[in-house]
Amino acid sequence: MVSKTFTVLANAVGKPAEEIEMVAKEYPFALTPFLVRRVEEGTYSAAALQQFVPDMRELLDVDGYSSDPTHEENIRPEEATLQTYDNRLLIMLTHQCLVYCRFCFRKSFVGFPEHAISEMQFDKALAYLAAHPEIKDVVLSGGDPLAVPNRRLIPFLKKITTIPHVEAIRIDSRALSTHPARIDDELIDFLRSDDRFWYHAHMNHPDDINHPDVIAAVRRLLSACVPVFNQSVILHGVNDDAETMSRLMMSCYRNKVIPYNLYIFDHVKGAAHFDVSNERIEKIYTALSRLPGPAQPVLVYVDERSRKHRTIFDEPEDLHAFLARRDAFLARNEENKTALTAANV
Repeated sequence: MVSKTFTVLANAVGKPAEEIEMVAKEYPFALTPFLVRRVEEGTYSAAALQQFVPDMRELLDVDGYSSDPTHEENIRPEEATLQTYDNRLLIMLTHQCLVYCRFCFRKSFVGFPEHAISEMQFDKALAYLAAHPEIKDVVLSGGDPLAVPNRRLIPFLKKITTIPHVEAIRIDSRALSTHPARIDDELIDFLRSDDRFWYHAHMNHPDDINHPDVIAAVRRLLSACVPVFNQSVILHGVNDDAETMSRLMMSCYRNKVIPYNLYIFDHVKGAAHFDVSNERIEKIYTALSRLPGPAQPVLVYVDERSRKHRTIFDEPEDLHAFLARRDAFLARNEENKTALTAANV
């Protein structure tokens, strides 16, 4: 029997509930009660909901898309860590998420029990961090670090705060827009106790931020002197038009959430239907250049070494050249994949 949640989603986006359930057996699915309630109330649009609804196209094997498009397997000094730059370290607190983004570049990692993060891995990550004084910036990710309950999360955060060379601690989480009640008093009180915490939200559609509970959670973070930044991804069918993206950036700016990075979609296996053409990217980013300066995000793509490449809008020719460099990276990635396949035959 199809679950009530799948039925609600099917009615909202016009897809058979049985198809949604079938895909959810292949790739993990979760949707918070907060978002289910918003769908039922009609305050969360079908376009915004596409971020989380399983789609039969996820089961297609499309050339040029891989399970690890940024080659994170090559940058793990410890199992629960990622390190691209000498002065920064990402710690994966959990394999679980509050919601599962259908376009996630860690789509083959998150939600699968075999990727659970153990206490021993936590300890090794902290030991690595403590042993490397050149690391000044710590990013907490996963999965979603706020999928970890306070009884486990706060003691771990306390251990990080005892390491003197750590100057900033970034919490990357979708809780703000998908489960704002998770930003609770206990967590806020702890974050207020140390001025090194930052919160990086992930909102891709104006509906993600335009709700009283979300705005109230933003206010709680700001009241604790925790800066709030937003990161977005350009996604076909969700936000790949200038009007939607401009509304998102202005809604963030108006509510003191600083638009930060606007990512070009990573070519991850099972999400090819979210890809957006260079022409649309250029049109969207050109439109964003007309917004007030603080509302303009930096356009970013991530290469095969997990390094970020960034641009801001100056001249159309510069934007065109930036996207051409990304095309060259994608072609190089595919050539390397083909050569590796041939070598293994």
